[in-house]
Amino acid sequence: MRGKSGRKRECEDIADFLRRELTRLKQIFGRGYELEVIWAPNENSDLSGEVKGTRLYIYEPDREQALQTLVHEFLDYLISRIIEPYKDVTNKLISLINEYAYQRKEQTIESLTKIVLKTLVILRNDLSNKRRAKP
Repeated sequence: MRGKSGRKRECEDIADFLRRELTRLKQIFGRGYELEVIWAPNENSDLSGEVKGTRLYIYEPDREQALQTLVHEFLDYLISRIIEPYKDVTNKLISLINEYAYQRKEQTIESLTKIVLKTLVILRNDLSNKRRAKP
């Protein structure tokens, strides 16, 4: 039977193992030196892991699953950094197009408002003239 100290040692072993593996990943890829791994086992989590800033959170309690999640999150971090400039440019372009479309819509609404108001004045005048013309 394993006591509390044995369980704590196992947790420290897995946390140390993940830190060592992260160091190896950094050396292999020559990237991600700013990252740190936080092992926070949680069997009730919907996520196996996630990246928050420069921290890789690993929620898998099993050592091998935790390693697999670490590799996944590390690669996700690297690839996300690669596509970040494209995402930024795309979002800026969408923002500019939305602004342009909004301005054109507003111009069209202003033109239509003027036409409708003129039409209402004409109809009102016609109605007034018809009322006056009736004997």
